[in-house]
Amino acid sequence: MLQKLYQLIKPTGKIIIGISSGENAQHGLTFKHTIQSQDNTYFLTWVIDSFDSTTNTTTCTEKIIVKNTQGDVIDYVSATIEQRWWRENEIQDLCQNVNFNLEIKKLAYSTDLYYILSK
Repeated sequence: MLQKLYQLIKPTGKIIIGISSGENAQHGLTFKHTIQSQDNTYFLTWVIDSFDSTTNTTTCTEKIIVKNTQGDVIDYVSATIEQRWWRENEIQDLCQNVNFNLEIKKLAYSTDLYYILSK
């Protein structure tokens, strides 16, 4: 994929990739979010079920529950998600193999890293 992006990007173009740190993954990260609309309330839950430190992958369960204004559940979706957490040195190696220049930025208010790729 990076090779194709390298071919398509203009000489002055940049690609910005935001990547969350996988450090929290091994500690059983849980994320919950609620969105209220005029007619419905949406509950999102994302939980790490397992972490494989050898492959740096997590197995997660994501659930979305939709309730109407009376509190009745009108929709429910659950999915299992396999997610790979990339290490900084892996991304550097991949970019180097494709000849991308790589700049890494970290914002003060976030634990995410931002990779800026250019020719």
